[in-house]
Amino acid sequence: MLSIPADFAKKQEIVEKDADNIARIIRNSVDGKGIKLARTPEEKETGILGTPEYRDFLILLRYKDSIEVYAKTLKKYGIPVKISGGSYLSDIEELKEFTILLKLLNDPENQILLVAVLRGIFFGISDRAIAEYKLSGGIFKIYAEIPNSLQEDTKALFETAFGKLSIYHKWSRDYHPVTAFEKIAADIGLFPLTLAGTEAQTGCGYITKVLEMLRQNTTKEYSDFKSLIDLLDAIFDADLEEELDITGEEQNAVRIMNLHKAKGLEAPVVFLAHPYKRPNIAPDYHIKRTGLKSEGYFVIKKQTGEFSSKMIGRPLNWDKYELEEKEYQDAEETRLLYVAATRAKNLLFISSSEKSNSKNPWEPLLSFTDPDNDTYQIPDVHPPQKTQSEATVIIRKQDLELFKNEIDNFISEAEQPTYIELSVSDIISEEPLHTVKGGLGPEWGSAIHEIIESLVRDETTYGNCKTMILQQYGFTEPEYERKS
Repeated sequence: MLSIPADFAKKQEIVEKDADNIARIIRNSVDGKGIKLARTPEEKETGILGTPEYRDFLILLRYKDSIEVYAKTLKKYGIPVKISGGSYLSDIEELKEFTILLKLLNDPENQILLVAVLRGIFFGISDRAIAEYKLSGGIFKIYAEIPNSLQEDTKALFETAFGKLSIYHKWSRDYHPVTAFEKIAADIGLFPLTLAGTEAQTGCGYITKVLEMLRQNTTKEYSDFKSLIDLLDAIFDADLEEELDITGEEQNAVRIMNLHKAKGLEAPVVFLAHPYKRPNIAPDYHIKRTGLKSEGYFVIKKQTGEFSSKMIGRPLNWDKYELEEKEYQDAEETRLLYVAATRAKNLLFISSSEKSNSKNPWEPLLSFTDPDNDTYQIPDVHPPQKTQSEATVIIRKQDLELFKNEIDNFISEAEQPTYIELSVSDIISEEPLHTVKGGLGPEWGSAIHEIIESLVRDETTYGNCKTMILQQYGFTEPEYERKS
């Protein structure tokens, strides 16, 4: 049992402390100072030791709420993470900023979007520079002229930004929406920027998955740039539940997922995490599941606030149906608890709050534990310190330009085709074919080809057509009529 002190009373505090406890246990164990696992003879033969690897740990949450807190905390301790069933897409800042850029291209007159893009991660123009631009008489439109009174450095920033945005706007009008998305993403460096960020591989996986979803949907339903924006918004609202693994190989990483994703999975060590999410909502429907066909009974409610509603209609005998549905839900919850408790091969950790477990979804399992003997002592482990280089690296502008030119030259050379395309007639005209014994040359082949083509089209009678074509290619002797 992982006990969270009563000092942590609020939900966010409890979740963050729980995530920190789990991260410390995993960090300490992988470093060879904590848990030791019993291995099977087959595992020992392959060289797997008792010291756990990251892949030996599985963190289960009853719901996907706060799954990102656990992921970020583990990453803070240098622990690789693989997420399934979490609403993590909305945390990829690079993709959110890129969506704002696309919305600007769809609505180029929107000055608020333009300022947001200029201040964002892609152009990074400071508030001071934006204020100078405005005070110098600058207009916030992507095709606007840059005031000459601006300082050269500030002027260069806006020239670069507006120049890029003008190109992107043209692409959004000239190309298919998904093609424009890909070209803009490549030009502005969306993937390298994401890969250099805090979410790195996770973010790139999500962007790849979103791009694939756009490819599939735009070919079916969407054809213009605005439709692509609407689809992107719909994807964000729906939240992807699983990131895409872009490595193409099995990761040595801690898996984090909600309980519904864990059916059929096992791990040597399992954490039943997040002891503060246990909704107690009365059923507003009942499904009869015992007959040959299902029957549904539904309550009609009116929304009275963001988190409140009022019942305005219900079926006859609803009290009876509500009780039956509640019994079914409780039984389903018990089945899920069984699934959760049986995922662990070696060791099962259950998170508990000393303040109260009334909102703990794992509370029924805690009755089988002894707090005095089963409480695990959290190791004193701290996040690894990031090493910084002692000397500051200075890159001269001319060196940067030289490097960029080398990259451009490399790309230009790589773009040159390493093959040529030639038709048969091109080859014949440039280089005479070797004479084949018994053959009549390329003219004979062309004549026969044209005869067959005319017959397929049924343009004229066979006899006259054949004679005319043979004579056209110089085959006037009677023997050619017979051979053809």
